Amino acid sequence: IIIPTYNREKFIAECIHSALSQSYADIEIIVSDNASTDRTWEICQEIAQQDQRVVLVRNETNIGPVRNWIEGINRATGGYCKILFSDDQMKPDCLALMVPKLSAGDVGFVYCAAQIGPTLASATKVAYQLPSTSRITSTTFAELLIEGTAPVSPGAVLLRTSDIRKNLHTSFPTSVQRDYARNGAGPDAMIMLLTSRDYPFVEHINSPLVFFRAHADSFTVSNTNNEVDAGYKSIIPYFLKMQYGRNVWL
Repeated sequence: IIIPTYNREKFIAECIHSALSQSYADIEIIVSDNASTDRTWEICQEIAQQDQRVVLVRNETNIGPVRNWIEGINRATGGYCKILFSDDQMKPDCLALMVPKLSAGDVGFVYCAAQIGPTLASATKVAYQLPSTSRITSTTFAELLIEGTAPVSPGAVLLRTSDIRKNLHTSFPTSVQRDYARNGAGPDAMIMLLTSRDYPFVEHINSPLVFFRAHADSFTVSNTNNEVDAGYKSIIPYFLKMQYGRNVWL
């Protein structure tokens, strides 16, 4: 479980404890702190002293969110990798339900529904649910993501560590040049889109096994200069042209 963090003193303890509370026992938790200037690092140290499953990494300077994700992922020793953003939480049975579905060699990754709200207790919105089926084709997943009904964030996804290392990039040769490493809008979705090309199927769990916190300081909510939309409007056409050709893109 990779927890990249920066200045999340309000939420980091709940986030780490949700990872520690997994019913799936064989885990390591790598917290990569991006040179926080508040009490985030001190809180992480206090928790790590109490549980040896928590491994701490601290960057000397802020290297940006995407490179901080990579910093944590590069420390992972397990075969599977779950990114947990530091203002979010995992339900206790998240990994126990996800891991078995990824054991099939023809499945690229597993994703689940997500509760969204200011707190877990008040999170009434549920996203990324499907009508019934649990196994879908990778092409169907890509269509759902482009339609906005599958997650662009890896926070609801379990992948093989080898695949996330292969498919998490800081830059892409898109028609509109962008600094994709600055905020992660684009590189996050491309993790799943690129992985989906190598496997015929994706597994889905309709239960909301993760909680995404909506708050004023989150990048998705603040969305300065419409950076979120701009990132996806640049990266998705690039993927369509690369994967399916110009006609599909048009």
